[in-house]
Amino acid sequence: MSWPKRRNAELQAPRNIAPAWLNAQIVCPDLYVTDEWVLQLRKLPDEGGGILEVDIRQFHLPPNKFSEQVITFNEHPEFAAILVLSVDCYLERSSKNTHTRTKTILALCRKVSLILEFLWYNNCLSLRTATAKLFDKFARELAKGGFLEVLGIEARVTSVGVDVCINSEDANRLLGTNLLRFQNLLQVKQKNPSTRLGASELRSNFQDANRLYDILPELGLSFLPYSRPHVLANKLGRPDQSTRNLSHQVAGRLLRIALLWVYERAPILLFLLEEIIDEYEDNLARDLKWAGRNAVDVLRRSPHTRALNALLPVPINQLDHSKENDIEMSLKDAIKCLMTACTILIAFMNARRKGEIIHPHIGLQVGNLKTMDASLEIFMVDFFLEKGPKKRVPYFVNSATRDAITVLDDLQRQFGRLDESYCTGTSLFRYRHFNLESGLGVWAKFDFYEATRYGQDFSFMVEALGANPDFGGTRVFRRLHAVLHYYRYENGDIQALSRQLGHDVLGTTGKYIGDSLSRPEFQSVFDISSSEVEALKRAAITDLNDLEKEFEEVGYEKLMEEILIVLNGGLVSGGYQKIIKRLALKVAGLAQFHGTMEEKAQAVFQAVKARGHFPKVYKHGQCMVGGTVKVKSAKCHSHLDGRLHQENASPAVCGECVYHQSKAAYIRNLTADRERMERRLEESCPGPFERKRLESDLENLNLGIQLLRKRLGL
Repeated sequence: MSWPKRRNAELQAPRNIAPAWLNAQIVCPDLYVTDEWVLQLRKLPDEGGGILEVDIRQFHLPPNKFSEQVITFNEHPEFAAILVLSVDCYLERSSKNTHTRTKTILALCRKVSLILEFLWYNNCLSLRTATAKLFDKFARELAKGGFLEVLGIEARVTSVGVDVCINSEDANRLLGTNLLRFQNLLQVKQKNPSTRLGASELRSNFQDANRLYDILPELGLSFLPYSRPHVLANKLGRPDQSTRNLSHQVAGRLLRIALLWVYERAPILLFLLEEIIDEYEDNLARDLKWAGRNAVDVLRRSPHTRALNALLPVPINQLDHSKENDIEMSLKDAIKCLMTACTILIAFMNARRKGEIIHPHIGLQVGNLKTMDASLEIFMVDFFLEKGPKKRVPYFVNSATRDAITVLDDLQRQFGRLDESYCTGTSLFRYRHFNLESGLGVWAKFDFYEATRYGQDFSFMVEALGANPDFGGTRVFRRLHAVLHYYRYENGDIQALSRQLGHDVLGTTGKYIGDSLSRPEFQSVFDISSSEVEALKRAAITDLNDLEKEFEEVGYEKLMEEILIVLNGGLVSGGYQKIIKRLALKVAGLAQFHGTMEEKAQAVFQAVKARGHFPKVYKHGQCMVGGTVKVKSAKCHSHLDGRLHQENASPAVCGECVYHQSKAAYIRNLTADRERMERRLEESCPGPFERKRLESDLENLNLGIQLLRKRLGL
């Protein structure tokens, strides 16, 4: 990639920078700055619409050589303009117009404000006076200790005397910093002084610094700070790490508790919620002042509460808020546990990302589950793919996914009874607060906080994993799905797995089922399998080699047997007998040949073996194509891709193929198969999908038997 040439450093910034002037420079039609220095961005439909507002007056600059007090960005309009134009430049060049645009813009504003704070802290009042040496310092300090080190937060806290226990916003205002939650970062640093940033995070910050070169020339940098951000990040930062594996013990515990919630507790919980909302409706019908009156009494007297408490590790005693301890929970806590269980099941069963499941606008919604055939239990869900297509793509799902989505749908139907808010297109992962006045309060969206202490899923994680749960978040389920999908069977289909994961490139899928060199030994793929897997693999390879040799010997014996049957005038069908007879005539026509029938058969055998012929047994006969090069005459050969499609083998396809041979013994085998299938249909009571498949197989089997009888003249 070629970078723009160095700009003229003599360009001067405009003297009177105001919102009106900025709006004239903005290119993106969705972006606007109000007279009060509030940045407004129109949200996309996938984000729910509306306007994102970023108050530039909330960004601060600390005291420096030229200013003795904390000021805001609007008091130094040049930095405010740089922040706005950086956002505009990103929107102009970015193609990521998806549900994450607002989130990305908020992060970009925060990153640019921190970079500008660093420059100001180092007495640089304009990008026009910034030097490459200053950005080199930024890179070294950022790699060493993050923005705590870059912005000198520890020294500033000491000099200003900020109480780390005060409100976070007040602390930021007193210190004049834009680094959020710096008090928590300082506590983490005290426990772990080595806080070197990872290469990927460094790379992102370097790329954001480069955006200061792309903005309006009169305000932007005159040089590109980091011409090779990837190389510098890899040199200075901590090596990137792959998503860790989820051990089979942890996976088993999480899935066990998730299944308990969906299949045992959810039905009782829904009955209890229905009973509570019935009480709300009765109170509203009687025009009582408080719709939530007596609701807590109903909760505590209900037999459903007693039944549910018998299944829970801690009892339900409240509707909305429980005491901050581990000995009781509220009905709202139970609902959030149920949503956590559904999230885990859907993520694992379908290899979906967190946003593709719980996001309020692109996640699962009412109406996404479709029943294709109820009798065959075939269901489909339209999942939005966050990466790649960035649209809803239909996927077939299993019964566990269907049941989890059905539970969530029933939950939304109950919540929507009072105001008729249940409708197609609403998120499945939202809930309502319980209150005394209106019964059901405002809507709240569920989020999966990956087992933090104050996360909505914490109670579930404690039940599954203990007091200090930590497993890596929903992304580990995506990797676990990939590993089990690929290694469960002998011939894993990486293309099918790639489609399930939503990947455009097979190489990306390969990273999910393989191990990078940076992964610790205890985090290998085989960590989720037996500890003796390497020894078992070596033994399996040795056994496989022995089987291949034995299979080759038996195969050639079978080939010789088929040649003798044809030469002795045995009853066979298929086109392969023509090849054998033609080769036998050639052998008999040789002047030097004067052997017996066995010797003639041996000569024909050597000829077909040299051509690569080898028997492959099917229920209706044998395919002799083996490894031969000339395969265009085979009936299963495709002229479109030049390959054999032996998966299409059947009596109808193979009957006249030059490489096919069958005899009466195959009819007896097929007849025995037919009898077994008929007994299975009558005695085993298969499910609807299996019954349909058996009936179809039986119909094809009868057709094959008829064709073979006709060709053999029986």
